[in-house]
Amino acid sequence: MGVQPSLVSVRWIQSPGGGTPYPRFLSLSGALWFTIEKLQSVFQDVRFEVANMSYTNFVKTSAATVSQFLERYFVPIVRPAIIEPENHFHDLNISWRSADDIDLRLIIERGEAHVTPIKSEGYKITTVAGIRFSEIAVPVAPVTKIHDKLQALFDSILSDSAKTEWGYAQS
Repeated sequence: MGVQPSLVSVRWIQSPGGGTPYPRFLSLSGALWFTIEKLQSVFQDVRFEVANMSYTNFVKTSAATVSQFLERYFVPIVRPAIIEPENHFHDLNISWRSADDIDLRLIIERGEAHVTPIKSEGYKITTVAGIRFSEIAVPVAPVTKIHDKLQALFDSILSDSAKTEWGYAQS
C-alpha cells in the first residue's frame, strides 16, 4: 500500500522464485478500501475523482521474432502489419477512450525481468484503465468498473493459443 498527497495505491509484485500467488482483485481492493477507511478516520473528508488501474505481465518467450511473438499471443487486430520480422521492435502503445468514458491503454514492449540471480528477456504486456468521476469518498463503483473493463480487454486481445498456454479461463 502506498499513500502520497494525491495518490492511494495498492500493488502486488511477484517475488523472486514465484513466492505468493497473485491474491486476486478482491484481496487487493480490500486492502485499498482498508487504507482509504484509515485515511478517512484521520483526515475526515478525503475525496477522490480519478481511478486508474494497470496489470503488467512479463512473458518469457522462445519466439525468434517480434512477428512470431505477436502472432502467437495476440489476436490479429492487435498485430500491426507494418512490423516486418527483421525490424527491431521497441514497443507497441495504443490508447483510446471507450464508449463508456474509460481511458484504455495497451502497451507491449521488449524488456527484461530480473529475478535474482537470473535475468530473462521477453515482453511486458501492460493493460491500463482510468476514469474520472464526481468526487466521492470511497470509489468502489469506479474501481470495480475499470477492473471489469481491464478483464474484458485482456480477454479480447489474447489469442486462443496464449489462453491455452497460460491456462487463462476463456469467457
